[in-house]
Amino acid sequence: MTKVDRYVLRNFFRTLILWYLCLVGLFVVFDLFTNFDDVLSSGKAGGNIILSIGRYYFFKTFQFFDVMVSLLIMISAMITLSTMIRHNELIPLLASGVSQFRIIMPIVGAAVVVVLLAMACRELLLPKYLSDILAKKPSDVGQNLGTPVEGMTDMKTGIKLSGARAFWSTKTVSNPIISLPRGLEKYGRTIEANSAQYLVATKDRPKGFMLKNVTTPKELLKNESLRIEDESVIITPNDASDWIEPTDCFVVSGITFNQVAGGKAWRQYGSTLELVEGANNPSLELATEVYSVIHSRVTQPLLDITLLLLGLPIILTKSDRNVFKALGIGTLLIIAFLAIQLISKQVGIAYQQPIMGSWFPLILFAPIAAYLFYDVIR
Repeated sequence: MTKVDRYVLRNFFRTLILWYLCLVGLFVVFDLFTNFDDVLSSGKAGGNIILSIGRYYFFKTFQFFDVMVSLLIMISAMITLSTMIRHNELIPLLASGVSQFRIIMPIVGAAVVVVLLAMACRELLLPKYLSDILAKKPSDVGQNLGTPVEGMTDMKTGIKLSGARAFWSTKTVSNPIISLPRGLEKYGRTIEANSAQYLVATKDRPKGFMLKNVTTPKELLKNESLRIEDESVIITPNDASDWIEPTDCFVVSGITFNQVAGGKAWRQYGSTLELVEGANNPSLELATEVYSVIHSRVTQPLLDITLLLLGLPIILTKSDRNVFKALGIGTLLIIAFLAIQLISKQVGIAYQQPIMGSWFPLILFAPIAAYLFYDVIR
């Protein structure tokens, strides 16, 4: 790595960090004043307002980085090159025989690193802390109140699980209500209990939810399990006294606790692997938006690099020191690129074509970016 490479990288990352901090600051100020009453009440309940605010927005900044990464990369690259052009730093390098490709190679390499960091944030950090912050409202942060449960139906059995709140540390749902489909109404349409704890499958039992202290119907606990086509879906202590307490019963389900508790947040922030497993799960009936998210996870890193390769030729060809004109054109390019990406995604969802909606921007812009970039570096 030469001194020029270190100089370019230093300017690129300094610009990226400064812009990121500025945009995050604007986001925090706006969101804080929008949800000030909720954040203030959660801080008072938790005993430390500053700690509650800091904890809530600390993880929100990673979510913000995931959304803004393509914009940050493009702006940082444009400002780095524009500054070098304005200070006549490119002319000596080009005159000494250094190619334009060699000059911008550190920027492209740095952009790839940032995109990989965004992928790690998207696939590892956000899903891990989904339960802690992203699925909660500002008023619930810092308090052990759990997250509201929307309810979800197991499409394989027709059993719907709903409840009051989900507690991620223990993987339990408070005040669960199990709505039974036709054919399982022998003792009533619903089963109610004090809590439901999610248990993974073992060699002795399937995966599902253990209903603790069943309150309704009591007669279910003294009778045989409820079955669908000779397969037990509601297991009672009468048939499994070795691992079910006399006051409990077990609901067999292919739905995981994260899916029940996360709701819409799980569909948006779950890892790609979890979403793919959910798409292949016969117990789930996922909307088109989820399939669009899966394909967008694949195309997003490629689109981030494509946007950069579209913008770099604009800056390099506008080497007449009219930096503001180049930055203006670059800004219009960013707006047009993101607008087409958003419109394509929404059209794909509306017409039940998530694959085309997610891949169309890449199919459209990648050849243009390759042509412009090759024209500059050749």
